[in-house]
Amino acid sequence: MDRIPLSRAEQQTLARIERDLADEDPALDQWLRDMSDTPPPRGPRRRRLLPTMAVGALLMLFVALLIPAAALSSPVLLWAFAVTWALALAVLVRLIVRRFRRATRAVSEDHPRHR
Repeated sequence: MDRIPLSRAEQQTLARIERDLADEDPALDQWLRDMSDTPPPRGPRRRRLLPTMAVGALLMLFVALLIPAAALSSPVLLWAFAVTWALALAVLVRLIVRRFRRATRAVSEDHPRHR
């Protein structure tokens, strides 16, 4: 393939895009630099997805326990329902706090005067 020379402004723009991408996803940057056959690791994304999946599972269990607990008025089912509700609430609050911190950290990194 023939190479087309870039103007100085285009080279600067391309360099800025490369820096931004490298800052945003270091694993992808390293993978592109190595040009290996293996994709970049996906560990951090899975760790971010785990609390969301936990909240979903706890909420499904919460709903599944709600109906028999209300219908049978069994103390064991009511306690299981209460514990599931408390766990789901705790994980949900932790998830919201983590997302809020990440969002405020991203804003403070974008705007140096807020530091």
